[in-house]
Amino acid sequence: MLGVKFFPSKILSKIKSPSKILSYQNQRGWRRKKNRLKRHRSSTCPKSREQQEEDRLSSLPDSILEHILSFLPILDGVRSTILARRFRNLWFSLHTLDIYIGHFTDLSDSPRMVQESWFWFSRFVNRVLILHRRPTLEKFVFDLSEYLARLSEADSDYDNKLLSRAMDDVAGWILAAIHREPKFLHLSLGWISKWDGYILPPCVWSCKAVELVLDSCRIISSNLTGIQMGSLRILTMYDVGMSDEILEQIICGCPVLEYLIINKCSVNRVCFDAPSIRKLKLVDEDGADDNYHVDCPNLVSFELSGCATDINLVNLSSVKYADLSPFIDSFDEFKVFIEKLRHIETLKLFTEIVAMFAYAVLKDLPCIEIHSKRIVLSMHELYIKGLFALLRNSPYLEELEVVLSPYAPILIEDIEQELAELLPVEFDWENEGGDCIRSMQYLKNVTIRGYNKHTWEFVLDLAEVILQNAEVLDVLVVRVEANIQKKNQLTAEELFVFSQKLLSIPRASRRAKVSLLCGTQSR
Repeated sequence: MLGVKFFPSKILSKIKSPSKILSYQNQRGWRRKKNRLKRHRSSTCPKSREQQEEDRLSSLPDSILEHILSFLPILDGVRSTILARRFRNLWFSLHTLDIYIGHFTDLSDSPRMVQESWFWFSRFVNRVLILHRRPTLEKFVFDLSEYLARLSEADSDYDNKLLSRAMDDVAGWILAAIHREPKFLHLSLGWISKWDGYILPPCVWSCKAVELVLDSCRIISSNLTGIQMGSLRILTMYDVGMSDEILEQIICGCPVLEYLIINKCSVNRVCFDAPSIRKLKLVDEDGADDNYHVDCPNLVSFELSGCATDINLVNLSSVKYADLSPFIDSFDEFKVFIEKLRHIETLKLFTEIVAMFAYAVLKDLPCIEIHSKRIVLSMHELYIKGLFALLRNSPYLEELEVVLSPYAPILIEDIEQELAELLPVEFDWENEGGDCIRSMQYLKNVTIRGYNKHTWEFVLDLAEVILQNAEVLDVLVVRVEANIQKKNQLTAEELFVFSQKLLSIPRASRRAKVSLLCGTQSR
């Protein structure tokens, strides 16, 4: 019978007539043709707008997709393989590897859970470094945060063996990363109390990185033999245990180093005459008793912030820019500090410095004359007397930028108590402010930033004193920051009233121009 061999016995038992068998075959063939036609149409017909928008990411070239994935931690880069077949091998060629242990464990968990997570983390890092095919890297970030410190809290033999194994693993990973010659290398290793910190392996000092960031580790002199870092231009050291002699060896081994950042490190003497180093930043955040001895005759830029006592600025003769926010113990120490920096062309001063000038005025103490041509200062409106005391002692000032800050400065307890008793005081804008501005024969550019609902009257008074008394003023700019909270922003009506009052102020200088900038727009 025709077609019998194409049908199972169950169907043949129900179909008795040959015509019915032919009819069933025709229906089945038509369904096959119909399905083939649908598949053909779906492959040749243009896709809908929604389908086209969904495929835009996949239509990008591999180089752009790799660049997008490089902004993610490597764990998320590996997870991207499930998005589509196109993404399966992209992470093998990423030019950035950002490995962070916080994606594998929560440091607030119990010590046992934290220790068990090391197995999965080490397995993942090993596979990443084996499978990654790119021979060179733009950026390598390895962040253990405080993991090694938590791992070293337990005292059992098993925990000590696990910690030793972990330190060996870290040394191998650092070596594998340096073989890929990353231009930016960031190692955050965590502080280990049992060994006074993780000892940095010698291979770090032969890398070809342009920028190196070392966080929470220790450097010993025996690992510094043959430092060859001919490409390093920026070096940042945060919470690094080392001696003053080791710092000198590192600087000598970096012939093109331009920017050196020392943050909460165990060094007291910063002395070098390397002509390549142009910028130095010293930070001490935890208030340790560090006695900084700074002797850098070739510096151009100097930054100092945090709690630094007994600062001995021996030689900063070539510095042209200084950013200063120190915590100073006494007014006498403040005077010595300012005396060393009075010659600098551009000074950026924070509220602490302005508060010390206000303290000098209220206590009838002598102030130091400053010879800077440009001053950028952050201040609270409570210390208005300090502002004009500083201006009165800056006879060569040409540019002034005032940034209004809502935060009060952190001062030593004695001075803070005395200022609390003396402030606030009334300020005579016409006599005190006007006489001060009229004595400034070179003031040409003034910028006032950070006004809001609470400070706009203060800004108007300050702008009025400057415009009415600055005889050689060229430009006065009043700028509101775009990132202030919405509740502190001026409404459109308030902003219009403010602009009308500002533009109606008479001007002592005929060529003075006034600009009001709100975000990226100006009036």
